[in-house]
Amino acid sequence: MSDKFRIDPGPLTSISAFYKWTVKPLHILSDLIREGNDVDIEWDLRSVEFKRINFAALATFLSTAYRVRSYVSNTPLLLLVWNPRILGFLYDISFISIVKEFDICNFQEGMIGGFESGTINPNTELIVFPYKDSPNYQLDATAWQSWKDDQRMQITKVLLKKTSKIFDSRSNKTGLPNNSKNLIATSTAELILNSILWGKSTAFVGMQRSGKRISIVVADSGQGFLRSLYDNTSKSKGINISTHSDALVFASMTNNRDFGLKKVINMITENGGWVEMSSYSSEIRWSSPSWGAANKSFEEVLGNSLDMPGLIEKVFETPISNAKYEQKQKGYYRNWSRGIRGARISFELPLNQEKF
Repeated sequence: MSDKFRIDPGPLTSISAFYKWTVKPLHILSDLIREGNDVDIEWDLRSVEFKRINFAALATFLSTAYRVRSYVSNTPLLLLVWNPRILGFLYDISFISIVKEFDICNFQEGMIGGFESGTINPNTELIVFPYKDSPNYQLDATAWQSWKDDQRMQITKVLLKKTSKIFDSRSNKTGLPNNSKNLIATSTAELILNSILWGKSTAFVGMQRSGKRISIVVADSGQGFLRSLYDNTSKSKGINISTHSDALVFASMTNNRDFGLKKVINMITENGGWVEMSSYSSEIRWSSPSWGAANKSFEEVLGNSLDMPGLIEKVFETPISNAKYEQKQKGYYRNWSRGIRGARISFELPLNQEKF
């Protein structure tokens, strides 16, 4: 007989809010499963409110629920309050179809229906990129690089096709120029590839456009930045990093190849945007001030040694507990008491920049 276990991920107003609501029950669930218990899970989304649901939190929820599903016998139940506007929104952004296609959850009987589609939010989309094996880098670096380049191109094409309604004209406003669309799509494709290659995980992607900005998130429940750093032996040689926060900084600063993470962050911060990264119990927000200071500090560190415990303190003065407006503008880092498996990278670009 299975035991019922209900998880309330809260109102899903942000990734941070998802952390706050789910980290404790997820650790309890992990212990139950590790002890050999067969658990029937219920995801309780009855506290979500229309116009307050955050698409990045939804992508994070999907990546977490997708991994949880792989550890239980029965498909978890998703609890919702029947609301035609909420259901219309979830339908329009592909949340409902993703949940069904990947057997992440079952909806309550009679829940799906009685709402209009195509009218709630045409400028938000969720997409899934399943994990796939790659060639072994150590055995054949050329084949690995060729595979990566091909995958980036394929992912970019899928992004541009599935998000054409986001990139193209919005009401009476013109769409993004082709070079801007391609730059954003290629940058997002690189983040997706990081989830597949280094996180060894399926990537859940969210994209949203408003009148002033375009926002994107890539979420996975893979092995996270710290472990993937040491799996990537070409980078880990001679490096002494043992915390998730230091791993986030190091990954940001050193991946400068191709369309690597450093180039993605450069592009976004140079155009007035920001990047938030979280992995397990650590979170970093890069904006132009913090990114510029971090690059300068990191060059000084690299000039002396690659042995870098406490790297985060060399970039940021102190961690924060709650992000205030001023700190968000400058950039910050914080550590949670417990973490959630995987990595999440979100970024936002204003559309009033000359390049966009």
